[in-house]
This record gives sequence, structure tokens and C-alpha cells, in this order.
Amino acid sequence: MARRRALLNVLGIAALALVVVLEVNHLNARCEPRVKAARSIVLHPPPPPPPAVVSLPPLVWESAVASEAKTLGREGAGLLFFAYGGQKTLNHFLKEAANAARSFREHNPSIRIAVVTNNATVDGRIFDVHISPREDLMFAGENLQKRADRVMRQWLTRLYYLAHSPFKVTWALDSNVLSCTPGAAQAFLDAALATDLWGFHIAHGSQNIASETMYPHNWNLAFRSDAMVVGLMREWFSLQVQQGVASDDQSTLHVAELYFRKAYGKRGFRVGQIAPSFGTAWQNVVQTETHHVKITNRLDGPVHVIHSTNASQCEALNLLGRTVRQVVATRVEDDVRPRRFRLESVLTAAQCEAMMEGAGRAARAYCKLGNASAAGAPTIVPAPPVRGVVNAELETLADFLASGRCDRHLCGEPPPKKRAPR
Repeated sequence: MARRRALLNVLGIAALALVVVLEVNHLNARCEPRVKAARSIVLHPPPPPPPAVVSLPPLVWESAVASEAKTLGREGAGLLFFAYGGQKTLNHFLKEAANAARSFREHNPSIRIAVVTNNATVDGRIFDVHISPREDLMFAGENLQKRADRVMRQWLTRLYYLAHSPFKVTWALDSNVLSCTPGAAQAFLDAALATDLWGFHIAHGSQNIASETMYPHNWNLAFRSDAMVVGLMREWFSLQVQQGVASDDQSTLHVAELYFRKAYGKRGFRVGQIAPSFGTAWQNVVQTETHHVKITNRLDGPVHVIHSTNASQCEALNLLGRTVRQVVATRVEDDVRPRRFRLESVLTAAQCEAMMEGAGRAARAYCKLGNASAAGAPTIVPAPPVRGVVNAELETLADFLASGRCDRHLCGEPPPKKRAPR
């Protein structure tokens, strides 16, 4: 039975890869030949940007409200959530996605919200658009990260339907998120649509708080619908198939972005970072059996969207919402389960470093307040115009391939290090 299931999965992926090739074939007429990069990684060049907007093959989306069922076009800007899989996985993520979408709907009554789910129905009071994934795109997931919830996950279905978003500008969020402030998400989408995502092709969170060099954190992802992004999605999808259906989709996005940056340069292909106020997440600094400390990025105003299902964090993160700050979470060491964290805002570099107990010299890399506020007086920031995406630094493809950080299934074995001359 296990062999049969594995064989069906392999055949399903092969068939899907053929479908993807056929669907983007109209974009590949002028595509340059495939190239082979260092360490045997095979990458597929994107189509050159066309003089006019290129649309994806037409798809039919159903309105979440049965009485308003109709064919929708790729227009406007909106949120996109995902909840799919076997019954346990589906129940888990659909409940989270509904709670997340409800928080955005309450704060932004007119916001457009779509969900990709294989559930038969969704709540039309929360979701505007229900996208039903095809049966042959529902792959078996795994718990490769050994998470405590034991929920099976795979991201290949998500990758496919990201490329088929019903919006011109899409803001795709994980299901375990919350809106914290009224009107902020709608303002983000309105500004993103008016500015063509502030001139960026794609933007996302970063796992790398300790460095200016960004590494994707895919819980928070915004992108335009144009030929460049279609090509990026195709590359990302192909790399994900190569690495494994249920494997980490952040490393594959990273490699796809680095290749596009190499091919088109900084001006031709622009990658941004979601501003921390619209994507506040935690970075682990110290995590042991007896001690756990994590920290946010530098916050220059109110927090609007958090990577958490705990609504009380919105209040704690915005306690000093008009100041330049970081927030440190320290685990309370007691017998209470689930674990609790004590949240504290820090306003100076010295305060931040003092909170990083157990991190040693590495603490300074996580503290982004600098010396400007060392005098102790908090820096009050005025309400700025909405800018949801900021500039980001990317490493080069060659540096990443040589670093040994790329999964061997994706990049092969790293080249041997050269010996220093005697």
C-alpha cells in the first residue's frame, strides 16, 4: 500500500509538471535556453518581460456566497489564505484561517479575502472568494519539522495556487496570523495596488533579523501578477518538485529569487521585505530546555499584523506603539502548560542587550536600536504614509551555493574548499 501510494504521488507530480509546462508555454516562446548553475542545480530562465500585460490561463473562481456565484477576473488587491489537505490537516488550518480572516474582516469591512480550500463550503461572511483546488493537486503531506501538533503539511499545492491568485496584487498570509489595528490592512492593499507594490515584484518576511541579508519567511508574502512573477513562480514550483513535495518551500524561493536577481539585476528584478509593522514575527535568540528568549525586529510605529494566534500579543506589542522599539519575549519557567512568555518593550540598545541573557556576543546582532536612543529618552515617531514594503539585501547565488546552507537534494554536494597556499 505504501509503495502504491508513493508511486501515485510520483505519477501525480509528473502529470502536474506537464500541466504547468503547458499552462506557461505561451510565455516561453522567446525564452532563452536552460542553464546549469554551479553544483548541478538546474534552473529555468524566466520569460522576458513583454511589452503588454500577460494574463494567466483563465480560471473560474466561485464566490463564497452561493447566491453570488460568478466568474471573477484577476483584478484589484486582496488577501489569500490556504487550508487544504486530509481531514485532520484541513480542519486545523481552516479553523485558523477563518479566525485570521475574521480579524481582518472586523478591522477592514470592505477588504477582499480569498481562500484556497478543499472544504465543500466556507463562511461567506468572512471570505469573498472560495478557490477549490483540483483533486490531482492534493498531495500527501509530512511532518518533516517534527511539530508538536503532528499535522501533515506540504506546500506544493500552495505554490501552484499562488500563481493563480484572483488578484493583481496578492497578499498571501499563513493561517496563524491576526490583524491588530483597524483599517491598516486595507490601507496596505490600497497603497500596494496604487504603486504596483511600491515598485517591487515580490516581497516577504525575513527570517534573518541578525543580518541585513534577507532570507525568506513565507508566512507573509506579497506579489504582483505580471510575466516576471509568473516566471518566478514557475521556477519556484519546479525547484520545489526537485527538492521534495513536503520539503521547506523557503529555500526553494530563495534560490529562485537569487537566480532571477543574477539574470535581471537589481533594477530588473526587485525583491522587498514586508515592513515589520505589517509583518511582526519572532526570532529565536536562545532556545534550550531551561531558557527561551525571542525578539521582534525593530518597530518604528504600531504593529498591524502579527504571526500569532494570540490576540493578547497585539496589545502587548502596541503598548508603546508610537516609539521606536523592539519587543523581547522571555519564557516563564514554571509548570504551566502550554508555555507562557513575558513580553517587554526595550527602547535602547543597552536595554536590549541586557535582555539577551545567554546569547553572549550574538545579542548585539539582534538588537537593532543602535546608539541614537542610548540617552534613554524614547524616540517618538510621527504617523508616516503607508509603505508596506522596504528595501532588502540579497546574497548572490554563487555565495549561497558555496555556503553549504542549500539542501543537497536541491543544490547537490558543496564544492571542496580550496586549501590555502603554504
